[in-house]
Amino acid sequence: MKFTKLEDAKVMNRRGFLLGETTLKMVIAVIAILLLIFLLYGLYKSFSDEDEMEKADAALIEILERVGKVSQDSNVNELRFYIPNPKGWNLVYFSKGNPISCGGTKCLCICKDEDDCNDSAVCKTTSRDIILNEFIEIEPTEILIKAEGDSVLIKRYE
Repeated sequence: MKFTKLEDAKVMNRRGFLLGETTLKMVIAVIAILLLIFLLYGLYKSFSDEDEMEKADAALIEILERVGKVSQDSNVNELRFYIPNPKGWNLVYFSKGNPISCGGTKCLCICKDEDDCNDSAVCKTTSRDIILNEFIEIEPTEILIKAEGDSVLIKRYE
């Protein structure tokens, strides 16, 4: 491009300078938007984890109510129960020991990780002996709760 006047050259030079300013503003805006997205994802994740804990607590309360019904009511020998949530978590029984929240007593837990029921887990103590031969992954899952003498058997319904 050929400049005819000195003023034309100065105008083109200013436009180039404005291009740099605009680029800087755009970069800052993109960084701000990415930061906002990151913060929103963090908020969503924290609330969804709390929601999963609430679902686990509700499911565990229902299971223990049915365990009590099977063990106390002579007319009811077994019950089937459908556990829809929390998906990917595990139903685990401890006769003594492991989770700190159980205080060394018998307890039934729904844990996010079957190897570690101390962090993301909901546990409830129980006075009943429960037979749970292996952890049951909730995918949703239907379980069978059956009285066996003084104990209660919980297993995946097949």
